[in-house]
Amino acid sequence: GGAQLMSVTLQMAVRCQDTSTAESCCKILSALTKVGRVDCEHLLRSGDLLSSLQAAAQMGSGGQLEEDVGQSLGFILGLPEALQLFDRVGQRGVRGVLLTIKELCTTEDLEAIRQLPAIMGELLQLQKKSPRNAIFLSALLQALGACCSSLAPHCNPGDCAPLDETIKMLVSRLYEPVQIPEE
Repeated sequence: GGAQLMSVTLQMAVRCQDTSTAESCCKILSALTKVGRVDCEHLLRSGDLLSSLQAAAQMGSGGQLEEDVGQSLGFILGLPEALQLFDRVGQRGVRGVLLTIKELCTTEDLEAIRQLPAIMGELLQLQKKSPRNAIFLSALLQALGACCSSLAPHCNPGDCAPLDETIKMLVSRLYEPVQIPEE
């Protein structure tokens, strides 16, 4: 189907060093996966797609392509497996994974909600060890906010340590001075 076509097109784009086409392929893969139009297990068994995505991430290191690859991989792997990508992609790739986590954690599915405390714990650890880069932090805060908004209606204060810690961290961030990066 469409995912197979995107996989082949991505392979060709990587071979030709065509970042624009590679970005488009990643966005289409993410969209197809997000709406459930892709058999993710079949895609994962296809080593060609994963190697093409890795090559595309290297080709677009530090740019939008790396972020798009992070999003594609995040949607294909799903939760909690997408958390394993943090050590495998660069900073822009991590941002893409975080934006995917934000979407995946915005849910009313009780099975997914049960996973949120562990996911929030991982995100809090990432926040503690990562650089204070505005582009990265905005995606991290969005992912944590999505986890909070999905989990909070199902917990009382004190029932879930990761939720309590996340809320404290988010509130403390409100009191930090805003730093505008110089161009």
